[in-house]
Amino acid sequence: MLMNEYFPEFYQGAIFSLFTPDDGLHWVTPAVNLLDFDLEYFTNHSGQKNIAPILTALQNNPQRDAIIKRVLLNRYKDKWNRLYDALNTEYNPIHNYDRKETHTDKGTVGTVSTGDSTSTTNGTTTSQSEGNLKANSFNQGMLPQSESTDRNTVNNDSAVTNVINNNDTVTTDKTLTITTQGNIGVTTTQQMITQEIQMRDMYNFVDILYKDIDKVLCLSIY
Repeated sequence: MLMNEYFPEFYQGAIFSLFTPDDGLHWVTPAVNLLDFDLEYFTNHSGQKNIAPILTALQNNPQRDAIIKRVLLNRYKDKWNRLYDALNTEYNPIHNYDRKETHTDKGTVGTVSTGDSTSTTNGTTTSQSEGNLKANSFNQGMLPQSESTDRNTVNNDSAVTNVINNNDTVTTDKTLTITTQGNIGVTTTQQMITQEIQMRDMYNFVDILYKDIDKVLCLSIY
């Protein structure tokens, strides 16, 4: 059976459309239309190739798409991410020398201020009143006598101690970055441009994706 026959509705989504941004593939983003990958893969690359035994075994399996996706991620996720990152690294193709040095000088300025403040209040308050009351009885010659004494004493002893400690430390860092880059002269600019073009043609990311998927889903002969 051919790939086009196994996935008759590939134009609506087949293999690449199984991937989502949640799968952790660096090249799968909401801005990428994965249907375009399926369309090109089946029409221009692998639609007329024979299916591999794994697809035959999964033909009637309701979990077929999930299994295919899992197999491809287990085998190629790390490779695809590393390859994509490497091919999209920012660099100047006509520079063959790029060195960066970073020097950091650290300085510390310390300020320490310590102050003690103590206040103490002691007080004693005493109040006393005494009185004698004498009265003659109307019918008797006896002289009754009443005496009263009131004494109130309040002792207020208080001591308050406030201690203030302030420690402030200021750290200053100075960073110096030195960058040296360019062509050191062992290769001409024209040669480096040629090598860049050849490398991009040899390591086309999409072509590598298609070939890797062929290794899992297609027979090597057709």
